[in-house]
Amino acid sequence: KSFSPALEAISFLSLNNCLICIDDLERRGDRLEVKDILGLLSLLKEQRKCKIVLLLNDGEEGLEDYDKYREKVIDIELKFAPSALECAEIAFSNQTPKYSKLRELTASLEIRNIRVLKKIERLIKLSEPLTKNFEKELEDSVMHSLVLFTWSHFSSMSNEDIPTLDFISEKGYMHLRSDEGEISEKNKKWQTTLSAYGHVMADELDLVLVDAVKTGYFNEARFYEIAKLKNQEIIASKSEESFSKAWRLYHDSFLDNADEVIKSLYESFKENCKFITPINLDGTVSLLRELGEEEKA
Repeated sequence: KSFSPALEAISFLSLNNCLICIDDLERRGDRLEVKDILGLLSLLKEQRKCKIVLLLNDGEEGLEDYDKYREKVIDIELKFAPSALECAEIAFSNQTPKYSKLRELTASLEIRNIRVLKKIERLIKLSEPLTKNFEKELEDSVMHSLVLFTWSHFSSMSNEDIPTLDFISEKGYMHLRSDEGEISEKNKKWQTTLSAYGHVMADELDLVLVDAVKTGYFNEARFYEIAKLKNQEIIASKSEESFSKAWRLYHDSFLDNADEVIKSLYESFKENCKFITPINLDGTVSLLRELGEEEKA
């Protein structure tokens, strides 16, 4: 709402003994000089007995005049630089799903922007009811990817050291090369960041999560469709490991443990039969027969 110059003048004259907070000085208008702002602050402080708090982002461009005149105007300077873990403790509540694990993930990427952390928290909360009936490994994978994708989507535009979401979600990002056919230095740095975080390659479920980050909501039908397939892969992998562990009782021991081997193989097969390959089935049947367990074979 616009006021007449007279009213604006009266309003300014009424400023006395006030606490004034000025945020984001670096976003001032093009025609507004920093030295003029500092002059006004000095007037308010000296003549109107006001207390001024000036908030600045360290390292921003266009603040040369501030550096030049700060000694004459600023009484106390404090640097607020919490660690990534401290920022996570500020942003996340104890009710946030998997609070401790989420803090570890965001801290590993050195995420300090509270707004970005809150966006991550929101998506994690939205994903929780979608993953609760799947294997724990799938739930962990979704959280792992959402942290990375959200950080990239909202931070890469302002920081070229952060890999872009297009780069991350490209299935074969290793092939993103310069015109000369070599991997660019920037892409090498991005790949190092992703490798350190434990992200190797985007899969079909990751692409669904990328869409959720971009749109702000989950396509639940698509999520369940892909998540069920991913969940079956996880179960199959765990079953294969369980069955292999039973076989190691036979291969890795010189003990007279035939009864233990038979029981372990037989019980593991019954539990994991949907995911055991024909070759492993044939080997199991043959061993049971060799050990005189025709009925089990």
